[in-house]
Formats: sequence, structure tokens, C-alpha cells
Amino acid sequence: LQVLAFCGALELVGWKQAEGSFPGDFSASSFPVGWVGADDPETQEDYRAKELNQGRAAQMGMLALMVHDKLGNVDDLLPWLPSN
Repeated sequence: LQVLAFCGALELVGWKQAEGSFPGDFSASSFPVGWVGADDPETQEDYRAKELNQGRAAQMGMLALMVHDKLGNVDDLLPWLPSN
């Protein structure tokens, strides 16, 4: 519940999206988010593409873990995780 409240407070108060920018660009906020150190648009576009690809790879990794969990062979893949 505390994590949900914290994320809600960040959404309402902290993170502000710049007008006319792509979704997820919170460079207009007071927190140090956005493309720190990327001044030219070409570098920003490169960083954005890298971040999108890494996010997609992380989603596919989590999907694979959930599939193996439902199949029942997570213990074979990740033996160091505690069993239920």
C-alpha cells in the first residue's frame, strides 16, 4: 500500500511530461529524469531506442519466467530460488 501511495504521489506531483514530447519523456519534471547528458536530438533518439529495446527484453524475460513457473520447472532453471 505504501509503494502504491508513493507511486501515485510521483505521478500526481513529481513527474511532469514536456508538452509536445513523446510519451514517457518526463524531462519537464523537477526530478533528474529524462535524457540526462543528451543534448542533441540524435543522441536522445538513440537513448530512447536503447531504453525501449531493453524494456522489451526485460518483459520477455519475465514472461519466460512466468511460463516456466506455470510449467513447474523453475527449480530446474533457477536452482538457487527457494521452493514453495
